[in-house]
Amino acid sequence: MKRQLYTKLADWAERKPWTMLGLGLLVTLVAVALASRLELNMQFKNMMPQSHPTVQEYDRIVDQYSSASSLIVVVRGEESEIKDFADALAPGLRAMTETIRRVDYRLDEEFVEEHGFMLVKAKDLKNTLDQFA
Repeated sequence: MKRQLYTKLADWAERKPWTMLGLGLLVTLVAVALASRLELNMQFKNMMPQSHPTVQEYDRIVDQYSSASSLIVVVRGEESEIKDFADALAPGLRAMTETIRRVDYRLDEEFVEEHGFMLVKAKDLKNTLDQFA
């Protein structure tokens, strides 16, 4: 059955090569038009359900830290001069709202005091406690 179908198709293509070429071109144009609408999104989070609390928390964090790009300014000098320089530089960087979304130049001491140990593994906390207790 398949062989008979292929034979008839080959005979038809031999008798009408320009028609076959036109059909091939038409199929190619339709495929290109449809393929141009495809979107390729390689983010892992898009494979997960958007209603899941973990995905929503991840989205919130990504919104806060919108870019993986960072600008790090390195300064040498006396500690007091460096602090004065950072205090003077930070407002200027913050004013560049089109290119810079966030400026961190001082640790939030209150945050570190409240949440700093959350970044340490439980095993390491126990080791520290054993050493200093």
